[in-house]
Amino acid sequence: MAWGLTERDEMQASDVASFLREVEMPTVQHLLNGCLEPTRQAIRAISAHRDPQQWVALHLILGTALRLRAHKLPVSERTSVCLESLAAFESALAECCERKPVRQLRNSRIGAHQFSLQTGACSTGPDGVQMVLDASRVPVVESRRMLTGAIHVFMDAAETADRRTEPRAWIVARSNLGGALTLLGQRTHGMEGVQRIEQAIDVLREAAAAAVGEEFIEERASAYVNLSEAFQALADRAMPGERLHYTERALDSVSAALSFFAPEEYRWLLELDRAAFA
Repeated sequence: MAWGLTERDEMQASDVASFLREVEMPTVQHLLNGCLEPTRQAIRAISAHRDPQQWVALHLILGTALRLRAHKLPVSERTSVCLESLAAFESALAECCERKPVRQLRNSRIGAHQFSLQTGACSTGPDGVQMVLDASRVPVVESRRMLTGAIHVFMDAAETADRRTEPRAWIVARSNLGGALTLLGQRTHGMEGVQRIEQAIDVLREAAAAAVGEEFIEERASAYVNLSEAFQALADRAMPGERLHYTERALDSVSAALSFFAPEEYRWLLELDRAAFA
């Protein structure tokens, strides 16, 4: 009996998925040189809901392989490959955070971007996190006004918290501040918008650097998620050469966030040094 094209494609994707279940870990050689189409087919053949562990593993493998290979490509191709790697890592991170209880972490997709907003930065006064979420549902002019209000809330929280005695409150406030600054920058034209995003990057780098130690894993991951979005926001406005630079920084940041939540047996993928394979 002759198979139709759709039936053959479905059977091939099913076979690929079954094969990858048996192969628990890719080799470095495969990551560097192997065909990635079977991995893409396997991703299309499954869903995060039906097989979350396989979903995360396949996206980690695809994202890592693309990230390792990007530096060998012409500049004209590197950005698109980095963007595909970034999307794969973001898909894996979203699933890891969905399945893992995370203290005081509120993930919110705002437009086409994923921000990590944390509660508990201030116990009284306006809810800056809710103001940011509400800003995504109103026209741009009103959104800018609400984001400006949220920025003031987060700034007050950061200034009120003592970095030495209340490090968590200080880090959370600055991580949220960076996310709000990025969103405001995206909604502001010209150099003023760029400056807001650059300010967000400075704030988020400081928050990530301060969140050291096992007790601050969620806070550090949150800062890295927001830092990735800030770099992506700059990439959206940059010239082609600069766009690649900012996209690579966004990829590094989301990889750092993912390293805290990825299954332990796959974390080595995120630690591979691209320079070692140049």
